Amino acid sequence: MKGFYNSIRFKKETLRFFYQNARLIFMALFLLFGVIIGVIMVKNNLFSGRYEPQSVFSDFVSTRMKMSAFGVFLSSLCSNLIFLSLSYFCGAFLFGKPLCFFVPFFKGLGIGSVCSAAYSVLGVNGVAFSALVILPGGVISSLTLLFSCLSAFDISARLCKDFFKGEGDGFSEQFKKYSFKYIKYISIMILSSLTECAVTSLFLSAFSM
Repeated sequence: MKGFYNSIRFKKETLRFFYQNARLIFMALFLLFGVIIGVIMVKNNLFSGRYEPQSVFSDFVSTRMKMSAFGVFLSSLCSNLIFLSLSYFCGAFLFGKPLCFFVPFFKGLGIGSVCSAAYSVLGVNGVAFSALVILPGGVISSLTLLFSCLSAFDISARLCKDFFKGEGDGFSEQFKKYSFKYIKYISIMILSSLTECAVTSLFLSAFSM
């Protein structure tokens, strides 16, 4: 009987976890879906011309090989800040809630495309390339983006609620706190870019063509 009750308790705790984190989980699924779509599009040559796997991979590698360490850091940071800015403005938009799910999708699309191109060109070595060069910084930036989109969803929902109910008390303070959160997110994105800079310097030359 004890095992039966423990099983029920575990199921309840699991359901509670999914209920409490439903939005974050759905955003993560959109990110994963973007990765899958990116992999499929590159693998099946749905891009044309310069966006075929060979071109995607060679452009990625050759561009970073020509950059200094600071150049790689700056390029990575600019890319991360673009996604972070998109999530921020989704929060500032009255109907930004559904858009918060598509920002991680496009992030995943980029990651999936590069990883798929690496595998198409390098074969099994492409898995090592993705694990060593793409994913360390990509995982950090993706997780940060997910939490920033969650914050954007919450503040957009509050904005929408206050607008249609004609209420606005306390919203400016909430939005100020929301904006300050992005200082933390930017700091983590800097860490992500530093990580990408480090792994690029250490491992990219081993995969240059």
